[in-house]
Amino acid sequence: MTTVSLTRSMAARGPVLLAWGCGLLATGGLILAVGTDPHTAVTGHAYEDTATAVMWAVLAGLLLAQTRHLAAWIFLVVACCAALAVAASAYAGRDLTGSHAAAWLAGWIWTVSTFVPVTVLPATFPSGRLRDRRVPVALGMVGLTVMSVGLATSETLDLSPTHSVDNPVASPASDGLFLAGSVLIVTSAAIAIVGLWRRLHQSTGEQRRRLAPVAVAAAVTLIVLIAVAPAPGWAPPVQLVAAPLVPAAITVSVLQYHLYDVEIVVRRSLVFLGLTALVIGGYVGVVQASANLLGRRPGTFESILAAGTVALAFAPARSAVQRAVGRWVYGDRATPERALRDIGGMVAATDGTGPALESSTARLRDALRVPWVELRTPEGTVASVGSRPRWAADGLVESFPLVHLGAPQGDLLLVPRSPREPLGVRDRALLAQLGALIAAVLASHRLVTDLQHSRENVVLAREEERRRIRRDLHDGIGPLLSALGTHADVASLRLERDPGTVAELMPRIRQIADDAAAGLRRVVDDLQPVGLDELGLLGALQELATTLSHDQRQVQVTGTTGASLPAAVEVAAYRIVAEAVSNALRHGHARLVTVALARAESQLALEVRDDGTGVPATATAGVGLASMRARADELGASFDFVTSDRGTTVRASFPVRST
Repeated sequence: MTTVSLTRSMAARGPVLLAWGCGLLATGGLILAVGTDPHTAVTGHAYEDTATAVMWAVLAGLLLAQTRHLAAWIFLVVACCAALAVAASAYAGRDLTGSHAAAWLAGWIWTVSTFVPVTVLPATFPSGRLRDRRVPVALGMVGLTVMSVGLATSETLDLSPTHSVDNPVASPASDGLFLAGSVLIVTSAAIAIVGLWRRLHQSTGEQRRRLAPVAVAAAVTLIVLIAVAPAPGWAPPVQLVAAPLVPAAITVSVLQYHLYDVEIVVRRSLVFLGLTALVIGGYVGVVQASANLLGRRPGTFESILAAGTVALAFAPARSAVQRAVGRWVYGDRATPERALRDIGGMVAATDGTGPALESSTARLRDALRVPWVELRTPEGTVASVGSRPRWAADGLVESFPLVHLGAPQGDLLLVPRSPREPLGVRDRALLAQLGALIAAVLASHRLVTDLQHSRENVVLAREEERRRIRRDLHDGIGPLLSALGTHADVASLRLERDPGTVAELMPRIRQIADDAAAGLRRVVDDLQPVGLDELGLLGALQELATTLSHDQRQVQVTGTTGASLPAAVEVAAYRIVAEAVSNALRHGHARLVTVALARAESQLALEVRDDGTGVPATATAGVGLASMRARADELGASFDFVTSDRGTTVRASFPVRST
């Protein structure tokens, strides 16, 4: 490797190694502090500073390995200052060469790791831009500097709780500087956090959800820091709880909302962070509790007891943390029965298949921990949960078919947790199990929708049939009856004035009466074809064909219907054929219409084919087509309509049960 490449490699890895080194330095400082004086380690700030240093170091290293975002450098500064505070304080307690310098450093450097997360970080999160946010950042930096100077110039340096030495750089203005710095820091933090909450209020969607945890954590941390200031004795345990809030909130934003694109590496460090917090917190708790029970200051016995307790609890704690992290990161893929039970309960408790699909899709998204899931059918999108990330191009969208009882119902579309983390085998296994349940719900939804449409079509066809009968009676038979009455009046007048001419009107009256009777028969036949009872379906259709045929147009009926058919099937088949033939002759200007019937054991198939002009593509579906389709749907028959400029074909297949 050349010198240039080695230099570039070190420059690239240097910040990451520095971050890991800060975590190790803080851990080493804690071990040194506990070995020197467990009481000082418990009652001092070693534990919270160590926890702070380790968490910020892990986040800084992971971010710096992927990006050089401003947030990563802020994390690194916080981690380094917290680690130096722990190490310097522990070294000062050993009373070795350089202890005074270490005590001086430990006396003020903790301010950076404590107050930067509530001043500079809220002002620059998540974009890292300083534009329009220079005021809180400047106030925070000035406040940290003034407070640090005030602490660095205090009268004494604390080497241990019982041993202090004079500070060679002491200044009478120390207390004033500390107070002024505190005011500036609180002001800066208030402005930064209020600005963060304002951005949260103005944002929407994913940006709002990304800012929310950090805004809440920063506000709570600031309130805790202000609250414990008058009670220094409560500061260590309270700060031990408050210190992880901001880094934990940032971790949530990084993972759940794909901030800085480092989800994978952060997830793999959550177990380490959780175990670190458990070990440190458990150690502190056991040492302090045993000391309180024995009524003395913590010593070697308490440290040994705490170490043994933590060691015994480490294995089950590790398993518990891994399960918790696995559930939070990967969802329910390790315990699919939870998601199956939840979806089953949702389906049972939800009123309607539409809301059931929405809730089931949302539960599937939560079970897989993916950002976006959509349920789509050939008719369109049925349910969509979450928001599709900007990085989710079409190539990253995965589609999973939903099949129920061998019939395709639709597709589930989703994107993986991150661009570089595709769904694994266990994820797909969970998706298959949950998809089967959703497919069943979707099948029920489609059946309910089809039933509703069928009912609507039946009502529409019935009302249109009534309208047609009214029109036929009003426009056909009505005028004939009126004409018949008029001719009767004329005959009466002539009978009085010129009886010999009455005979001339009688043929006309007879013709009108015959036309009215024929029209009435047509209306009655349309209500219930009379020929079906005497001739059967085939004979009735042949009679209809004979009636409609003449020199310019022919209607031919072929095939067989086999044994007797249910009355409902005969009527529906006759109506469909009659409507199809009528449309072909009236609207399609067909010259030849063929009707073919075929009977299988449990099916009656019919086909009406013509050589007309077909239905134009721009034409809207008429009542006749809706009526034919509704009659088929009523009996569970299949229906097909195909048209072109060379003719139209209507097919229907009726299930036939033995009578």
